[in-house]
This record gives sequence, C-alpha cells and structure tokens, in this order.
Amino acid sequence: MFLSAIPTDLQDLIFEFAWKKRTSEVRHALDVVLQLKVHNLPANFYHAMVWSWIEQKFVPLPLVVFSPVEEFRHFFNFPRIRCILMQLDFRKRHVKSMGNRIFWLKLFQNHWSFAVQFGHFLKLLQTFPISPYCPTYEEELTRSGSRFWGGAFPLELL
Repeated sequence: MFLSAIPTDLQDLIFEFAWKKRTSEVRHALDVVLQLKVHNLPANFYHAMVWSWIEQKFVPLPLVVFSPVEEFRHFFNFPRIRCILMQLDFRKRHVKSMGNRIFWLKLFQNHWSFAVQFGHFLKLLQTFPISPYCPTYEEELTRSGSRFWGGAFPLELL
C-alpha cells in the first residue's frame, strides 16, 4: 500500500508522530530532496551532517537518510563552494561568461538554489578542454595534491 492511498488525516497523524510535521511540510521537503538528487551535484557541495531542530541533534544529510529538515540552505557547504569559486580563473572567457565572482557571491547570499546553478556551471566548465582553474591552483594540484578537495564527506553515500 502506498502512503498516498491513506487518507490525509491519517497521514498527518503518521508524520506528526514521526517528525512532528504536517503532510504538506514533509512532502515539500521530500520534493526538494528528490530535486537535489536529480541534479547530481558534486559531493563536496554538501555537508555530511545537518542540524535538525526536530531531533535537537545533527542528522545525516537528508539526501542520504531522509528527514524533513526545515532549512535547505544548511545542506550546502557554502565555505567550500566559495573556495571553489575562488579557484576559478575569471580571466578566461568561458569562465566569465556566466558572471564574475562578485555576481556569484551575491547570488549565494540571496537563495540556496543558486548553489545548484553554480554546480551546473562548474560541470559545464569541466567539459571544456581548457582548465577553468587559476594557474596557481593547477600548480598546487600537480605538486602536492589539493588541500581544498580532500576529506570530510564520504562520496560512496551519494
């Protein structure tokens, strides 16, 4: 039996017991999580754990283990996303085609969904034969590996 076959009042009782949320709130959170999974952003765009006010503790990222976390902005690791933004070489034509650093930083402050757009932009940049990164970052990769891309999130969970 599917959950949608159960009457709405009973669904509300189930979700109230499980997460202290109404059916509409849980469905909205589930829709957003499913949309984020469809976009298939790099794993380093996300935090491994997010704060849940319902459970009063850190829980796994809802893309891995679903829970209706209220604030979708907390899914994203904005310091790491800004770091990736700073590594891009905006002197190159294909990098600056979608705006400059200041433009992207202002967008990140406006709404969390711009992190998704930046992820798509980064994927597009990586399809070009010319590297979108600054020469100093390229040199760091060849000599010692990257301090920016390491650790924290287990990629196999996505």
